[in-house]
Amino acid sequence: MIEVDRSSILSWQKCPRDDYYSRHFGGRGIERVRKNLPQVFGSAFHSGAENLLAGDVEGAVAKANIYLDLAFSVEAVDLEEKQTAYAVAEQKAIAEGLTRGWWAYDGERFLRDFEVLEVEQEGRAELTEGMTLMFRPDALVRERSSGDLYIVSWKTASTFGQYTVNQISSDMQSMSEVWGRENQDANDKMKIEGVLYLFCVKGQRKMDDYLGFKTQNTPLAYCWKRSGPTPDEDEYAWTYGWATEELNEKTGKLVQTKLGKGWRKFPVWEVYPGGVKQWIDDLASQRITPRHINALEGVFPQSMPVSRRADEIESWRRQVVAQEERIQEALAKVEFVQETGAPIDHALDRQFPQHTARCFDYMSRCQFYECCFTPAVKADPLASGLYQIRVPNHPSEKGSDD
Repeated sequence: MIEVDRSSILSWQKCPRDDYYSRHFGGRGIERVRKNLPQVFGSAFHSGAENLLAGDVEGAVAKANIYLDLAFSVEAVDLEEKQTAYAVAEQKAIAEGLTRGWWAYDGERFLRDFEVLEVEQEGRAELTEGMTLMFRPDALVRERSSGDLYIVSWKTASTFGQYTVNQISSDMQSMSEVWGRENQDANDKMKIEGVLYLFCVKGQRKMDDYLGFKTQNTPLAYCWKRSGPTPDEDEYAWTYGWATEELNEKTGKLVQTKLGKGWRKFPVWEVYPGGVKQWIDDLASQRITPRHINALEGVFPQSMPVSRRADEIESWRRQVVAQEERIQEALAKVEFVQETGAPIDHALDRQFPQHTARCFDYMSRCQFYECCFTPAVKADPLASGLYQIRVPNHPSEKGSDD
């Protein structure tokens, strides 16, 4: 039985060598011992999302924080040592800010409009004889007004713009999870209208010259403060500069204004009375300067449903089946060479070539970079200490009980 999921399908399309290391090396594939911060944060947020869709905000915050505490305590996050203590507090503040912020900005409206039917339910569907698709949608919801069904997909992103909108218009998730859930049970056929993407913008990670390491740029966790004669007279703002409603006659653009002297940037969790919880409540109520702008509007862009035509989804299924059949043929040729005891370098180059244009994406490096370009690691990735046998993504995956 051949088992695939969205991650494995994309790994080949990204780079065949990535696919070999992540799915087939050593029989199951390997992965980094220490994950990058965005990956860990995304998993932490998703761990709390189940509670969030049930209206349990405190439970969602607690689960996300527990996940982050555990990840950092076992050194599963790839960070410089000097960043770690600060990063724990910062990432927990952002996770709490996103969770409380989404609920305050859109959560109650969402649950009024949609009935949550399933959350994080594992599924399997047969792509073709002998080939199974594994999937786990974030949620399945029913629109109360129309009765239409949608898959929900949470997306934590550093930024949001037209590029993001363009990306999701062809995102595989709008086909794989829709097709999978529709075909999971022959006795429980359903029609799913599409995928509802819920974006949560966590801000870009940039170098802080004062601290000497990277921090997240987000109004969820950082504020501007001007100290008053007493703590009760301290002033706070969620941004240093913003556009006014006045039009510049020369440029035709809105006039920009700034806070001025005496303001300094601080972590919300350290200086704001009531911490992140009160900060998010005050942002949602627009009690923080500039009050005429809703700070949460840019953090939670309007959710967007993406629907795909039936012929598009069927075309995707055919391509996945053909792609996996080619991979199995390529793997058989590599394994044949391996059984002879000869080096497999030439076979890998032919069957699982490197797509070097994808070694670096958006300032991040492929997790198998050392496997490809560091001879000692390439010779034995597991002995290097950088990699471990891959933990199965799905409980039903072959080898998940090992």
